Amino acid sequence: MSTANMLSRSPLASTVFVDDSGKKNIRVYFQDPMGNVKETYFRQGDGWHTRPNNIVGKATLNNGLAVTNWKNGNEIRVYYLDSNNKIVERCYSGGAAGEWYDGELTGKHEAAPYTQLSAISFLHGDIFRIRVYFQGTDDKVHELCRDNQNPWTLGAQFPVATKGTCITSSCLRAKPNHIWLFFQTPDLKVVEYLYQGSGSWKQGIFQSQMLYDPGAYISVSSFGKDSHRVYTVTRDNKLAVTAFDGPANSWKPTTVITDQIPFGALAGIPVAGEGEPEPAVRIYNQRKPCEITEWGTYDGNTYKEIIPSLPIS
Repeated sequence: MSTANMLSRSPLASTVFVDDSGKKNIRVYFQDPMGNVKETYFRQGDGWHTRPNNIVGKATLNNGLAVTNWKNGNEIRVYYLDSNNKIVERCYSGGAAGEWYDGELTGKHEAAPYTQLSAISFLHGDIFRIRVYFQGTDDKVHELCRDNQNPWTLGAQFPVATKGTCITSSCLRAKPNHIWLFFQTPDLKVVEYLYQGSGSWKQGIFQSQMLYDPGAYISVSSFGKDSHRVYTVTRDNKLAVTAFDGPANSWKPTTVITDQIPFGALAGIPVAGEGEPEPAVRIYNQRKPCEITEWGTYDGNTYKEIIPSLPIS
């Protein structure tokens, strides 16, 4: 495999959906050494592949990359940073017949040059919501909001984070308009913020006994009625997981899953679908430079390597 196809320690982003024909699909996004954002994809029954024209857009190297989708994957949005430190929104519409184009968010908001990104989308009643999280030039974490076809607006503002903090967010179909957000504070702790349907955001009770370097990778997957898995890369380069399963209302001690290359990215998604009951989760990480490995769990507790190296060319 040619290492020129992927940037060493590339940022990663992933999303999952069941398409109009009932097949499970996974998309994983990464960056090549020229800054091009590319996609490797899975379709149930067909396996993993890449596309001949496989460029979503061009981003600054090693910064934020985020993705979300809706309408059974007929609408996909990828977010990254351009050379002027402005957030770019790339849109894909129309399923297999679609193509990538710039979205309305592109070029409107400046972020810190070292920002990471996170994006979610969900239906709340008859309102479709998109939320994008980024680190501003003030080092605070900020929220961008779009409801239906209304213009993008600035939403909540969170405390100062460590420079280059990883940002990760999730939502649950079982709890409309509830959001979980995680990032790293200047004292290098990973913190949780919750939006519980109405009112104000509040800090959650997440805690990990592990030690983390500044900008350590964090990824959250949420599934079922109130289950969450926070995946982190520890100071000694281990991929670790911290689990929450309501109604216990407490986070379990963090445990190690596998090794990780230093400062390697990760992305985790829930993938429950046909023939695969919850809680099934897939985690994409880098055990070796310029490779993406797929890990998974079918019970929310026991993890195994599924695919050593996804196709990237």
